[in-house]
Amino acid sequence: MEKEKKWTYWNFLSELIPEDIAARSEEEKRYFLREWEGLTVTKNVQPPDSVLQNIRNLPPIGLQLVPEWVMDRVKEAADDYVRGRWLSSIALCGVMGEFLSFHLLENYVRDNGIGGLVRFSKRLGNQGGRLSALKELQVLKEDEWKALDSIREIRNEYVHLNRTGNKMKGDCLRSIRNLVEFLNQHKLFLLKF
Repeated sequence: MEKEKKWTYWNFLSELIPEDIAARSEEEKRYFLREWEGLTVTKNVQPPDSVLQNIRNLPPIGLQLVPEWVMDRVKEAADDYVRGRWLSSIALCGVMGEFLSFHLLENYVRDNGIGGLVRFSKRLGNQGGRLSALKELQVLKEDEWKALDSIREIRNEYVHLNRTGNKMKGDCLRSIRNLVEFLNQHKLFLLKF
């Protein structure tokens, strides 16, 4: 049986950065940033060829008329994937999926009233229930529901630590692709953000 490695981590860079950051030279600032990167390197840090391959793996992103908050989270999730931060990317995609389901429900109520939604009230407490309600209300088409539900399943798999390991990178890419494809296809400008 292989003995488990014990790890320690020491990072006191925060104590070295002067309080008045704005007064520091650009060279000093870059030094601290390089030090930070060196102190936070992980096994998943991607070499340049992998970074480029990860960028190539991403679907084209052509989002229009979405709120800045949505665009920033999509870019953040994509960048985390490219840099090998798969767990944070999966979590961001999950957060975006939940945000979109709440937003779609809010728009449904605004446009149709609460009556049609009342019969789903017991299911609205979790993401799977919200998505199935949106599908039954025909707010989501089958392929849109599948995309958001896949993001939910992947998020649950990793955020609740049911599984870790080699499969995470592929699942992360699948989450990002589903999110981007959903946003590219769904007419968000009609959703009254």
